[in-house]
Amino acid sequence: MNRLIKKAVSAVLSLVLALSALTVSVGAVTTEQQTSASKTYLYGDVNLDQKISITDAIIVQKNVLKAVTFSELETKIADVDASGEVTMRDAILVQKYTIKLISEFSAGISFVVEDDTDWRTSTISYEIFVRSFCDSDGDGIGDFRGVASKASYLKELNVGCVWLMPINESPSYHGYDVMDYCSTNEDYGTIEDFCYMLDVLHQNGIKVLIDFVANHTSSQHPWFTEALSNPDGPYGEFYEISDTQGSGSGWVYNSQYKKYYRAYFAASMPDLNYKNKAVWAEMEKEAGYWLDLGVDGFRLDAAMHIDTDASVTHAWWQDFESYVKAKNPDAFVVGENWDNSVDTVASFFADMDSSFDFPLQSQLMGLANGNQMDIVGFVNTSLNKYAKSAATTPEVAKTSVMTTFLNNHDQTRTVSTLGSVEKAKLAAAIQFTLPGMPFIYYGEELGQKSDGNDPNRREPMDWYASATGEGMCKIDSSFWGASARYTVANDGISLEEESGDGDSIYNYYKKLTKLRTDYPIFFVGDYTTISTKSINCYTVTDAGSSYGMFVAHNVTGGEISQTVMTDFTDLLTGKSYKAGDTITLAPYSTIVSKYDGKDKTFSLFEAITAKTYSITFNVTLPENTPTNDIVYIAGQFLDANWDPANADYALTRTSATTATITKEITGCAGDSFEFKFTRGKWDNCEVDKDGGSNISGTGSQNHVYTLTSDTAPVVEVTVARWKDLR
Repeated sequence: MNRLIKKAVSAVLSLVLALSALTVSVGAVTTEQQTSASKTYLYGDVNLDQKISITDAIIVQKNVLKAVTFSELETKIADVDASGEVTMRDAILVQKYTIKLISEFSAGISFVVEDDTDWRTSTISYEIFVRSFCDSDGDGIGDFRGVASKASYLKELNVGCVWLMPINESPSYHGYDVMDYCSTNEDYGTIEDFCYMLDVLHQNGIKVLIDFVANHTSSQHPWFTEALSNPDGPYGEFYEISDTQGSGSGWVYNSQYKKYYRAYFAASMPDLNYKNKAVWAEMEKEAGYWLDLGVDGFRLDAAMHIDTDASVTHAWWQDFESYVKAKNPDAFVVGENWDNSVDTVASFFADMDSSFDFPLQSQLMGLANGNQMDIVGFVNTSLNKYAKSAATTPEVAKTSVMTTFLNNHDQTRTVSTLGSVEKAKLAAAIQFTLPGMPFIYYGEELGQKSDGNDPNRREPMDWYASATGEGMCKIDSSFWGASARYTVANDGISLEEESGDGDSIYNYYKKLTKLRTDYPIFFVGDYTTISTKSINCYTVTDAGSSYGMFVAHNVTGGEISQTVMTDFTDLLTGKSYKAGDTITLAPYSTIVSKYDGKDKTFSLFEAITAKTYSITFNVTLPENTPTNDIVYIAGQFLDANWDPANADYALTRTSATTATITKEITGCAGDSFEFKFTRGKWDNCEVDKDGGSNISGTGSQNHVYTLTSDTAPVVEVTVARWKDLR
């Protein structure tokens, strides 16, 4: 079909669609969601919303005109005339179907795809603070039925699993001090309301994990009050209680009973005693209650803190994992083992399916902030250690999977941490093109902000521009201990304000989640580093797939131009390029392309040639800098390799508060390097204005400089303060 015919048909179809939209009030033909191991797809339902509508016809038309790209599944769905290809005729037939001019397609009504994929290795998950998510009864408090009402929203994000923060009876707003493990928080609803929500989510193909707070209980839990009042009773050894303060930290004195008890996190959260096997039996019984109701697994709070004796901790979790899998072999158990050591996190893969990957989170956020590194190399090293650890306990049934995230309810939100929506988009693009089960913290897809205060990290999901409306939650400052600061009207951060903006972070998240579900190779494929210079590039291949994926991230604040080596279409923008074209990657942007074959070393771009840069650093020093002290620059891009007192990297003092140095380095445009200034010792190095390590202002303990096309740049830097001088 030539260009003229395409334009003519497109215009006619657009007119037909516009006119028909006036005559179709419901505009949809729906089908019931199937929940078995197979999935039914409607021919014509290219946006996978279980209905055939005018929107589907428009999407098919856009594909024919190469405005959007279809996956193999979408191509089959769109080929309603069973011709073997998607044409404008398919778009017209879908339109005719919606206005009931035809009752079926040549291809049929629907087709079934057998799904034998383990959901734990093929699912996008979403963390929800029920209190802040959606209110169904108008009291300003999120609840179970509110979560159920947003099933369609979650499906639009391609979410296949939700993790609910604690849902049990608790005296606190956050719920991490449980008073009764077999109860529901009355603010959220009854057990019947919970089961209703569970059924709705399951009917929509969404698994449900609940937070299991096993390390400690509330100090108001009947077990604890009885343990204090009746030490010889059945709960007397459920906690570590002593007449004298034990060794180590975390001991709290109870003046009423004149006893000490261990409470690692807070006096209101006494630690359970897992040296007592009766605690094991009781806690497994509590978990079994929820498994019997139909939950699909658990997120284990503070999993690494169960006992000061690590062998007790690991033994308990291995027993727990075995108990869970005996009741439900398809359940998923993921631990919060908050440590930046890969080896520490790896040790828990011997005990459970997964552990939230805090080491990877740190590296991922650093990369999104411009710190060049081999992210795929880091991932592959981690995966290797996780697999080796899991193999040490073959008797413990588990499905090992990497669990990735950008932040959670205990951390400052991504936009606020990185400082811009553009960097937050980049971080999400990196996360969703790496292996494992990605978790989204509610509101991240809207770019919600926070500070370092826990309540403000958990503010209400922002549904409306006005920050009010049906379903909106509110912060009760007297209960939360803080007021809302970031749920603000008309700030551009809400579903209402972003859903119609094609460039919004919300719509970018939808593209990323769709990309991942369209190309499941991202979950479990083999990752290979192509380049960490200029742009961060890698491939994803799989022995069972006929295609590979090429991913390129520009993690710098400048544009980077590349020569294209082969024809390709960027799956995130839909733009197509020819071999020999020059493509310009915008700052903090990502491109993703599918290619034929399994070549792990495939690249879209020509090799990048390094250049010699002559960089001048002009430094403003604090007024109290001793005039006789020598100031040095230390960094990863220098031959001195972080030597705090290398004579070749001594600055020339130009005044009492200024200094300068010019150094030559070899690199490529886009390369990023970290550096900082010292006065000869690390004890005399620079710190931020508050004496902390946030020198860059964006969370990094060093300055970060990115090379550009300018080979003789002048960099202006200010040292805010010296570590040893106040």
